[in-house]
Amino acid sequence: MPSFASGRSIGPFTDSLADGSSYQQGGPEPLDAYRRFLEERKAQGDFHILSKDLEAAFWRYYLTDAIHSFYPPGSKEEAEAFESPLPFTR
Repeated sequence: MPSFASGRSIGPFTDSLADGSSYQQGGPEPLDAYRRFLEERKAQGDFHILSKDLEAAFWRYYLTDAIHSFYPPGSKEEAEAFESPLPFTR
């Protein structure tokens, strides 16, 4: 599993897209991969947010690290973040 800048790592299915993952209630989330995917879709015209008022709030989730908890760089949790689909199945 590759490690990237800022101590963020991502599982195999998003290696080509991302360098960050955060933990949420449902488990680890490839946060940067989601953001990059949505940005690519937007640039290609496949994704639109019609309400300009809601657009800033939508992107805030993907652009504001302070609202997420990240695994410590180099930690066992970071290395194993995407080995199992659910945290309780490890």
